[in-house]
Amino acid sequence: MADAAWCSIKDLLDYLIIDQQKKRIDIISDSPSSQYRNKPSIYMLNQYATKHAITMRWIFLECGHGKGVADAISAQMKRKMDKYVSFNPTKSYEKTSDFVHEIQNSTSIKLFTYDQSHVDEIRKQILHTLQTVKGTAELHEIIAEPTDLVFGKKTSDQPQVQLRLRF
Repeated sequence: MADAAWCSIKDLLDYLIIDQQKKRIDIISDSPSSQYRNKPSIYMLNQYATKHAITMRWIFLECGHGKGVADAISAQMKRKMDKYVSFNPTKSYEKTSDFVHEIQNSTSIKLFTYDQSHVDEIRKQILHTLQTVKGTAELHEIIAEPTDLVFGKKTSDQPQVQLRLRF
């Protein structure tokens, strides 16, 4: 599942890092270990930070807790999609990308699409020899530095501790 999660944010990360030249990226999400809080995600976070010489921070909120702006944007896009379908009941789309393209023309929110081939591409980038990062389930924040160092925090008010990675 980490490969699909990273596939879903890859284009956005590339846009922020390459096009917008951001030097620090903060990601806030809920915390299912099957999707985000796991060794493949820590590996990919480290790879992005090192490759692009940036600091990346992933903050994990408890499942079910609101994520503020992210939830608001998601709700707005769902309403927009519902409205398009409701007001155009006879219109059909051959591909998801056609529908997304039409919606993209009416919002300033960046939308990205991907398919299984994109997920497979990310999967190939993740080493099969990754070893468990001890204490991952307890972490609520992971910080990857451009220096190839990765840190974790169990709570936001604790100092960060360097994680021992074996990639």
